[in-house]
Amino acid sequence: AVLLLAPLDDVDQAVASVRSQLLLAAALALLVSLVASLLVSSLIARRLKRIEASAETIAGGDLSVTVPVGLEDEIGQLGRSFNVMAERLRNAFSQVELEKDRAEILLNDLSEGVIGISADGRVTITNPAAAELLGRDLPIGAELGRAFPYDVASIWYESRRAGDVQDVVFVHGERTLEALTYPVGGEAGFTSIIVLRDVTAQAKLEHARRDFIANASHEFKTPLFSLAGFLEILDE
Repeated sequence: AVLLLAPLDDVDQAVASVRSQLLLAAALALLVSLVASLLVSSLIARRLKRIEASAETIAGGDLSVTVPVGLEDEIGQLGRSFNVMAERLRNAFSQVELEKDRAEILLNDLSEGVIGISADGRVTITNPAAAELLGRDLPIGAELGRAFPYDVASIWYESRRAGDVQDVVFVHGERTLEALTYPVGGEAGFTSIIVLRDVTAQAKLEHARRDFIANASHEFKTPLFSLAGFLEILDE
């Protein structure tokens, strides 16, 4: 029998060297992965922050903001969808502003006075013609009973109670005005509309017609009475 003995110091050193290299490599890999994770998370956070900031800007009323898409990943798709949404909002608001401008131009150019009245009887909207016809401005929030004559306030209450159209003709200073009030639906901030028209010319014509008929009937009474007397004599 032959017994061979050899020291294991070299093997232990090799194993220790391999172990230390593996630990070092694992530490480096962990460090690199942590740094990469921080960089990636920071990049994702910045991109999401841009989208959040853009949303807050749009909520503040600035619809011109857009989000850079960048990478074509999930966040990039989200940014693209956000830009599409912002574009649609811009178009929608542009259409609303256009319709609003048209309504304001139409309302301001009307010769009739138009006043919107809320459910509690206060002025919510008016046009320049209404102030011109009434001879004074109508501040927003003014009470119906103080802003209008009694006749107008009365037909407004009657229209609100009956739910139909009511009108009245009244004298206001040197003008004769016709007020027409009717209920409206929707969420426009007012539940009734009062329309004022200047009917001074029509009132003068009606007054002249009545005067003419009264004068003509009075002037015809005397000759007709005389003729009636002669006819009675002839008949007898």
